[in-house]
This record gives sequence, C-alpha cells and structure tokens, in this order.
Amino acid sequence: MKLVAPTSGKNYVISEQGSSGHSGQLTLEVVGETGVGIANFDFHIFTHTTSGRLTYQNQTEKISCPS
Repeated sequence: MKLVAPTSGKNYVISEQGSSGHSGQLTLEVVGETGVGIANFDFHIFTHTTSGRLTYQNQTEKISCPS
C-alpha cells in the first residue's frame, strides 16, 4: 500500500450526549502497487469497527479491521 486518505463519499460522525460513543461512516481511497480502490467502513467509537467493503476495478469484497 502506498497511500490511504479520506475521499468523497460517506464521511460522517454522529454523537449523542450521554451515549456510549459516536458512530459514523468513513470512506477511504487506497492507493496500492497495482491500482486505486475505495474502502468504506461503518464504525462505533469505543466499541468496534464493522467489516468494511473494498471496491477495486468495479468489484467489491468484504474486508475486516482487526480489533
């Protein structure tokens, strides 16, 4: 991997006072040796990141983020 950076797409955080954390969605551009892909994750701060999706050359596959 050469570069990972936020990109256009769903990028937001929702916070609620008194809740256990914030939730949101993050969209990243991933630049690698063989091309560029888009990774997208839903998350809940302080608890977990769900499995994400990586789209490269019009194909999408499920990816996971270690806890």
